[in-house]
Amino acid sequence: MSGSEPLKIAAAVAIAFAVAGVSDAVSKWVYRIEPSGSGVVAVGEKPASEVFEQDVPVVSLLPAADLARGEKLARSCAVCHSFEEDGHRKTGPGLWDIVGAPTAREERFQYSDAMAQMDGHWDISTLDAYLRDPDTYLPGTTMNYIGLRDSEDRAALIAWLKTLSGEKLIRNPGIYVEP
Repeated sequence: MSGSEPLKIAAAVAIAFAVAGVSDAVSKWVYRIEPSGSGVVAVGEKPASEVFEQDVPVVSLLPAADLARGEKLARSCAVCHSFEEDGHRKTGPGLWDIVGAPTAREERFQYSDAMAQMDGHWDISTLDAYLRDPDTYLPGTTMNYIGLRDSEDRAALIAWLKTLSGEKLIRNPGIYVEP
């Protein structure tokens, strides 16, 4: 080993640490990490709330919603929820006739404190906001679900959930009338 070899090794190690430090700083600058109710989520350059506020309102997408797509998306919900009219309760409450139903409607289901205190009904706009990001919409919810970021997917899922009531969507070009 010549006299310059230790210097070359030291320089290589120093350069490796410098590259690692710069990479770490750049990644933190590009991907801000914000805490969420279910862990840590990389949200890019804007907070999630700003991104979601610019989303297309689901109610305008319902007339053209793809019911087959909604049914396919609902498969991930079936792990915790039942879709049958008299279906057995799973980890989550049943979703039969959920569109328009009161929130926290099942008397014998143990809802999170946040859900139990939520007043209102599961109308289109409430379902849209909750399905978009449950932890942001209702901090303290125990539903372990990251949400559907795509508004067309949410429209498809909500339209399919509406069919579980036995009622049909009132479809007119560009108009959805909520009963």
